[in-house]
Amino acid sequence: MFFTLGRCERTVGQQNWDIRGHVLDEDGETVRETFALPGDTMRVDQLKHCWEFVRRYMEEGPASVYRDVYWC
Repeated sequence: MFFTLGRCERTVGQQNWDIRGHVLDEDGETVRETFALPGDTMRVDQLKHCWEFVRRYMEEGPASVYRDVYWC
């Protein structure tokens, strides 16, 4: 699995970005599938904060981030 920032299709205004996950083949280079995490924004710094939340959740579990969620 490889995560990166992706450019959303620009329809009007500024460029939007999202976080994309690539499911890699056994060779570690060939992308088999791609998906985007929910949400996109014009501000890359906001996505970096979202990514840190997701990364902590995946690596450390829900107890590490549940206090950071104020609304759903």
